[in-house]
Amino acid sequence: MGALWSAGLTPDEIEQATSRTRWRGLVRPTRSRLGLFSLRNLSRTLERLCGVKRLEDLPVPLSIWATDLATGEGVILREGELGQCCEASCAIPGVFAPVKIDGRMLVDGGVISNLPLHILNRGPKLSFVLAVDPIAKLKLSNQPRNPLQVSLQSFLIHLRATGPEVSGKCRYRVVVATPETEGINALNLRQLPHLAQRGYDEMQRVLSQNRKLFGLR
Repeated sequence: MGALWSAGLTPDEIEQATSRTRWRGLVRPTRSRLGLFSLRNLSRTLERLCGVKRLEDLPVPLSIWATDLATGEGVILREGELGQCCEASCAIPGVFAPVKIDGRMLVDGGVISNLPLHILNRGPKLSFVLAVDPIAKLKLSNQPRNPLQVSLQSFLIHLRATGPEVSGKCRYRVVVATPETEGINALNLRQLPHLAQRGYDEMQRVLSQNRKLFGLR
């Protein structure tokens, strides 16, 4: 979503593009011994929708968070192939094959932190930080039915547990929007329009409660 917004797409255009998306068009089985699926099709789809192939060519600057699987360090990507960088940031270990960028084997940044707000401490001075955590209220499946679902649910539990901890390390005033996700299946792309509406409703609540901070009348 961040890449699409940074490319200049409006919320309506993003919703229209994602509502037509299906998993079979984004992922495919891989021969890699390090994952079950490849996200290469996701890379191509993002570059097509964004209209650029390089991360640094986006109209609005975008930083992408990933994890170096060899060292356990967080990696901030600000340049490189747009699709490949996004692919790395989505590569859940064991499910999607890691992505090699500049000699580093990268996976989902959520392995370290789902809300890496602490990295803003090293950037330009900010008035406040507005973050979105769609995992905080995510309802888990009672009974995963296969190894893939077990892996995904385990990762979601990890994301939910580490989000608040890391957001507290940011030195700026942080406002976190946590959309209500009850009844939403995170893996069902057909439900994205419903999730978008939940996000809109939550953001209206956040804006209403922080009008002075955001300079609203």
